[in-house]
Formats: sequence, structure tokens, C-alpha cells
Amino acid sequence: MRVWIVRMVAAGAMTLALVAVAPLASYADGGHSGSGSGTSHTTQQQYVASAQQINRHFLKAVSQAKQALHASLNTAHTPGQRSTARAKYGLAIAEATTERDDALVQLGPPPVPTSVQNPFGNDN
Repeated sequence: MRVWIVRMVAAGAMTLALVAVAPLASYADGGHSGSGSGTSHTTQQQYVASAQQINRHFLKAVSQAKQALHASLNTAHTPGQRSTARAKYGLAIAEATTERDDALVQLGPPPVPTSVQNPFGNDN
């Protein structure tokens, strides 16, 4: 009975987190389709560098969540403690994903090159 209660609490926490994250994902672009609302980048290199920084931050958060999961599982003695540790891991991953998505929305679309060169060498 006790394990069942702990699992229900963990499931409730995960559901609550999903409910909190879902509206953010559905309104992420803020009604601006196709044009980024973030800072405009003048060069492709600046855009790529910013996107790489966002991805590094995301990977670091995932790594920290995995470390916390392993530490929690090593000290967990009951199925309820293990279930709670996994639920916390899931919440941490959802939070990291939300932060990454928000940062990418703020970054905006990639810059369009000013001159497009035809790879075939003709002007058609």
C-alpha cells in the first residue's frame, strides 16, 4: 500500500509538470510564425556559435540530471524511492528541454545569406 501511494504521488508530480510545460510549448513562438522574435544575428557563424552554446548548456543539464539519478538510485532502498528518483529525473529532463526550447525560440531563425551562389554554375 505504501509503495502504491509513493508511486501515485510521483505520477501526480509528473502530470503536474507536464501540465505546466504543455502551454509553454504550444505558445512558444508567441504568434510570430516564420520571423524570430529574438536577437538578429548578422552572420551565420554567430548564429551557429549561439546555438552550440545552447546545446552545450542543455547537455550539461542532462548530464547533471543523470548524475543525480545515479546517486539517488545508489542510495534508494525501496521501490518507492527508486520510482521517486526516476520521476525527479524525468522532471529535470523536461525542465532542461523547456529551457533549451525557449532559448532556441529567443535565438530566432537562422540568418538568410545575402548572396546565394548557384552550385551548378549557371544563371538559370
